[in-house]
Amino acid sequence: MRHLLASLGFAALLTAVVAALWALQRSGVPLAVASVLLWTSVVIVLIIVERVVPFERAWLVPDEQLGNDVVHTVIGSAVGSHVGSIAAEGAVAIVAFAAPALSLWPSSLPFAVQVGVGFVVVDGVRFGQHWLSHRVPALWETHKLHHDARRLIVMKAGRAHFFDRAAQALCVVPVIVAGAPVDVVFWCVALNSVIGLIAHANIDAAGLIVVGPREHRVHHARDPEGHGANFGAALTIWDRLCGTFRRATVTTVGLDEATPSTVVSQLAAPVQAWVD
Repeated sequence: MRHLLASLGFAALLTAVVAALWALQRSGVPLAVASVLLWTSVVIVLIIVERVVPFERAWLVPDEQLGNDVVHTVIGSAVGSHVGSIAAEGAVAIVAFAAPALSLWPSSLPFAVQVGVGFVVVDGVRFGQHWLSHRVPALWETHKLHHDARRLIVMKAGRAHFFDRAAQALCVVPVIVAGAPVDVVFWCVALNSVIGLIAHANIDAAGLIVVGPREHRVHHARDPEGHGANFGAALTIWDRLCGTFRRATVTTVGLDEATPSTVVSQLAAPVQAWVD
């Protein structure tokens, strides 16, 4: 019964997010402001839910990394978004120069369908980027900061190196190059970001099509096999198609290896590893 209620709550939260996005868009609020409002609201709601009905009560005990997590969230979002924007603008300029008459985006379709198409495409690219970050040693050096957390709570969602966040931001380039409107791109990014917040939350909820906390905890499992499963950022379909989807109850997460403890050393670690 508890699992059923948690899953229904997961679905209700996603529905509320979609409704909030729609209301913000129709209200004329600038997209940047709408993103911050949505992200902050979801974080607050999840922090409250984590306190009331946590999946793992031991994860409520503060660690010494919360301040670092906040700093990485801010730096990653700012730098990653900036790099992604520059790359997207460059890609659009190159395509416009090479094929000025190229028009791939199905702009005649209803807005909701366009969002669905864009969301699936962005998440598919994100799946590939995430898979590569576990398979290519140089990329893993930037990604493992996200995996060294010994507890999963909503504030760990933003614990990522800004190099890694920049690579994630580039995943929207294909839909931008294809000609997707700004509003469609906003929806794709916002939905993917919010689902990522929920997936890292300390709540007991599972998703069928959308990645839930129960599925994503498998990916963060201390067991090395976990790093070979559930790469999907928002949708489970890619893991199901590639044979990397797994279900399990996971209560031990993180890495066995020692990792730096300060923000500066955590940011410097990938560069030092590349030099070595």
